[in-house]
Amino acid sequence: MRSFRIALALVSLVNGAQAVENPHWQEPMAGLDRMIGFWEVTTFARDADGEWQAGHITLSSISHEPGSAVLREDALVVDPHNRFELLGYWSWDRSQDTYRVAVMDKRLGVMDVYEGADTEDGLVLTKDSAG
Repeated sequence: MRSFRIALALVSLVNGAQAVENPHWQEPMAGLDRMIGFWEVTTFARDADGEWQAGHITLSSISHEPGSAVLREDALVVDPHNRFELLGYWSWDRSQDTYRVAVMDKRLGVMDVYEGADTEDGLVLTKDSAG
């Protein structure tokens, strides 16, 4: 399994209180209102020696999808060699007590699904399959 971590820098935050008006908006998802806003994300990956190295920058906007129980993320990955857009949906599976984030490369259609839990350290998500 590939090891990575993400550093978030809050650019500006939008109040997500309107999301609670939806009866399908579960309490665990309401806890993710803190993610709603505009973000600059730096991705870190381990190099061959196991040291963390800063990677690309992603500019991300996360909003409540009106009338639904999910968050929508629109992101632009700014890589020195390539720029591409991602579309993501954040959800909570109440039957398995698990958060999921599905992220798709809008140009190639490649989708990754991350699963995890909201812990004392924050939302921790992993991707078990290679891709």
